[in-house]
Amino acid sequence: SFWRGAGGEVLAQNLVPNYSFEQYSQCPYDQNQVSFAIGWSNYSKYSPDYFNSCSSSPDFSVPNNITYQQAAEGNAYSGVYTYQNLDTVLLHTREYIGSKLSSALTIGEKYYAAFKTNKVGNERYLEYNCATNNLGILFSTVPHNEFNPALLNNFAHIYNSSIISDTAKWTTIAGFFVPDSAYQYIIIGNFFDDLNTSTLKIDTADWCMAYYFIDEVQVFKDSLSDIGKYDSFTKNIIVCPTLLKSGETLNITSPVFLKNVIINIYDILGKHIVHTHYDGYKFSFLVEQMSTGIYFLKIENNNEALIQKLLITK
Repeated sequence: SFWRGAGGEVLAQNLVPNYSFEQYSQCPYDQNQVSFAIGWSNYSKYSPDYFNSCSSSPDFSVPNNITYQQAAEGNAYSGVYTYQNLDTVLLHTREYIGSKLSSALTIGEKYYAAFKTNKVGNERYLEYNCATNNLGILFSTVPHNEFNPALLNNFAHIYNSSIISDTAKWTTIAGFFVPDSAYQYIIIGNFFDDLNTSTLKIDTADWCMAYYFIDEVQVFKDSLSDIGKYDSFTKNIIVCPTLLKSGETLNITSPVFLKNVIINIYDILGKHIVHTHYDGYKFSFLVEQMSTGIYFLKIENNNEALIQKLLITK
């Protein structure tokens, strides 16, 4: 995919081929078939999955599968375990998916990387009863497979430190980074061990299992600061997390440099809580002295506005 200008001209190229898993060699019908999505592979010892509307299986189609979830884009996505303690033999279970980038990253250049994720609920399968944090992106100079899995070493180039529990909407995980190696491969999963992974159970079961869908994987070289002149302001803005506790940080990011961004937060009764503004790629706001409850974040730039619901928990 590409960022395109108003006249259709290419401004920047997504370095992830088959970024939304649409192209396939075969329709999925069982577990561990992410390799049916062209360009994608299993980078773990376990069995990441592939979901596509072409499937006749009740567990691997889209939107009906192990739950009900429309794709973030198109008709397909992947799925990975980020945590499980149901089987003590499989403690530290992590599933990773990976792909070769269309070109190697340039050392010292700035890049923007992102993907969308959705936590699978336990409407059909009760074991999917947990949410976790630390889902993210790791870049590598070499590919991996089930015999040489990606490392669980408490590091990722980009990851979300907040627990993602939304089973309805897609959550964007995104950030900027400067590579120190000529990375050729992108890997997605939870690269943090159990001691460094936070969990949230939604029932009283003894076990905890977390599974997430993955879609719209993007890597762009940050070389064209005028992308925002052509693409919608509301399309560029990313708010994360939308479920957070007092004392945590709310991050607002964009793949392009933005000017004169106005930020307002209102409580559910319309009372004005926060007013500020910024210029740049990213704005971080420490949530302090805000009661638990629902709030509305309004982000304005010129004549456009984005409104995002926030939930503050204890």
